[in-house]
Amino acid sequence: MAYRKDQTTVAQTAANTSATVVAALVTAGVIQDVETAKAEFDSIRTSTFADLIQVVAADNEVFAAAEASAPAKRSSSKGGGDKGPVTVEMARATQLTFGKFAGAEDENGKKTPGVSLGELETMTKAQTAEYGYETGNGLAYMKYLSTNENNEFIAKRALLILEDRKASSDS
Repeated sequence: MAYRKDQTTVAQTAANTSATVVAALVTAGVIQDVETAKAEFDSIRTSTFADLIQVVAADNEVFAAAEASAPAKRSSSKGGGDKGPVTVEMARATQLTFGKFAGAEDENGKKTPGVSLGELETMTKAQTAEYGYETGNGLAYMKYLSTNENNEFIAKRALLILEDRKASSDS
């Protein structure tokens, strides 16, 4: 069976999960024949795949909305999205439109601005926890953003800020 690119990993995860559960049931003596094992494997795999593909679909909607709200790329002779090079100041002014630090809707349904990369850069672990990010401080999230393959616009700007910080600390 062929899957779309975004479904292949989900299909493999569902199969791995199913195999693990069936192996545990065989080991425990709950399943004792091959036909029951195959049927249980297929049932668990199908159910798990259906659950996971809904998560992928929801994530894809969020990513599409983030892309749609990102500033439009402008063509240039160098193929970049900005006219001229992106400065560190431009990167720090960039507002997040997705993820934990995106803006929210106020009581009137108006979208509030998200946290800028510059604001994120200086956040402590306690401050990021207020946004639901409890893994680390703003720089930890910035490092994650710099590897985000789903939003190259933000990834490049986050990386530019991290490189600027490194260059500043090296000098």
